[in-house]
Amino acid sequence: DVLQTYLMSRSFRAERGLLAAVRPVGGANLWTFGRDLQVSRTPYWIPRERTRGRAKFEESAQELRRVLQWTLRRQLAGRRRMAIALSGGLDSVAVLALARHVRPDLEITSYTIGHSEQDPEIIRAREAAQHFGTTHREIFLPPERVPEELDRLVWLTEDLTGREEALLQQVLAEEMSGREREYLAG
Repeated sequence: DVLQTYLMSRSFRAERGLLAAVRPVGGANLWTFGRDLQVSRTPYWIPRERTRGRAKFEESAQELRRVLQWTLRRQLAGRRRMAIALSGGLDSVAVLALARHVRPDLEITSYTIGHSEQDPEIIRAREAAQHFGTTHREIFLPPERVPEELDRLVWLTEDLTGREEALLQQVLAEEMSGREREYLAG
């Protein structure tokens, strides 16, 4: 009943938790686990309070770019390779472009999923992968396979968004997790 309460309301009382030792993990933190099982947490970023008036668009765009580049530099520090879920849309292509910009030496494998070779998402992702020089993998989920995957999706997904790409994202994540240790998504 705790799980059902959570799925309906996205919360439950702490004393009725699924696992007694689980603690909420706030967003925007970097957690480091040492060999001695010591855990440390540092804020990933701390928003600055603005005291001046509204910034001009150009200033805001430059600040956003600076923050995104700094974040990706931290995410990719010390890594030789990284995978990325590449949809061909603006978010994932921007993440790929920034990753390539801050780490031109990084070995990047991009993954995309769609229903066929002619799927617009597949085509745009393929073009972006070629432009940014990634090793590119395409996964296909033909429409006739969708009904058999829906039952599994319902059981595997805690946060059903009802969006059509939810099933594709689940299949893509499964494919990537079998090959990759870490990956980015936009």
